[in-house]
Amino acid sequence: MDWTAIWKNTMDFVNQEFLSNKCFEWILLFLTIFIFMLAGKILSVFFEKQARHFRCKKHFTTLAILFESMSKPIMLFSFGFGLKIGDAFIWMAQDVDLIYKRSVLFLLAISVIWFFFRLVDVLEHMMLKVSHKAGSLLDVQLIPIIRKSMRIFVVIVGALYVTSKVFGGDIGTILAGMGIGGLAFALAAIDMLANFFGSITILFDKPFRPGDHIRIGNYEGTVDEIGFRSTRVRMLDGHYVSIPNQNMTNDAVENISIRPYIRRDFTVGIEYSSSPAQLSRAIGIIEEMLKSRQKDFPENKPGKVYFMSLASASLEIGVTYWYTPAQWFDYLSFSSDFNMELFERFCKEGISFAFPTQTLYLRKDSANDVVAGKSEGCKDA
Repeated sequence: MDWTAIWKNTMDFVNQEFLSNKCFEWILLFLTIFIFMLAGKILSVFFEKQARHFRCKKHFTTLAILFESMSKPIMLFSFGFGLKIGDAFIWMAQDVDLIYKRSVLFLLAISVIWFFFRLVDVLEHMMLKVSHKAGSLLDVQLIPIIRKSMRIFVVIVGALYVTSKVFGGDIGTILAGMGIGGLAFALAAIDMLANFFGSITILFDKPFRPGDHIRIGNYEGTVDEIGFRSTRVRMLDGHYVSIPNQNMTNDAVENISIRPYIRRDFTVGIEYSSSPAQLSRAIGIIEEMLKSRQKDFPENKPGKVYFMSLASASLEIGVTYWYTPAQWFDYLSFSSDFNMELFERFCKEGISFAFPTQTLYLRKDSANDVVAGKSEGCKDA
């Protein structure tokens, strides 16, 4: 193998010119870009590994989020920085060089904006920690809005910087145009502003908070998030509904989560053929059942039972109780147990539940017979 010839051919190749630059200069450019991209990938993997490591530790969650914030933007930053360093190895025409430098600056600016955009998660976590220590519910509700506001601020500042430094725009002219455009936008977006102020009203008036079970109009579900424009509610059937905050402040909202108890009103109908003694016994059975369950009722609201009315097809006994704590499925279980015991004890006592009936009198009956007619229950009495 002739090493001298190989060396000569190699030197001839690297000294050849391509687009006004020697080949070895292009090789240095691409080698520099490759090295910085490799370094960026290594740093990205390192940051992700550190983030997973600190996630497992109780008091290092903030550091974990910080490393996660840097893991992705660092790759784009390394690529842009490699292009910037590699620029020193090649010559370009003035117009091409200007486009190249602006493209590199654009990549670096985007990577920095991306980093600060993700850095908001770190600030959010720190604010949540402070709020939980202080026990301030208002701060916890405001933090999602603060997070969104900070991200919007980062994007706007970044966009202005890119417009000014990369594209050579005049920030003063842009801001002046934004002032006029902002007035026109405000006039055209009255509903949006109403929704925004509605969100502020909700946060300070606190009719509900995330996690509460509410009912508004035809919607009922759990509050998932209170945003700038709308409140997001997870319906009982699993559907996700966004309700404008303007409606949330103008319409009546029932906060079911903060009710101290669940009230139940129902009637028990027994047959007209029942005797007064059976009617009294039926009321007594229900009273006994309510007394045996006093621990499930508020102290100032014991259960009530009363002979309510002489209905068209039954003797109606009214029952009211207030179940606490106000947990829906526990309430259903309690009511099911109550109904089952009531049914069993009525059957044991020979008390019959009424069902809709109708008594017909034939025309051959005299009016006096109809007036003088008595129920079997009255005869038994």
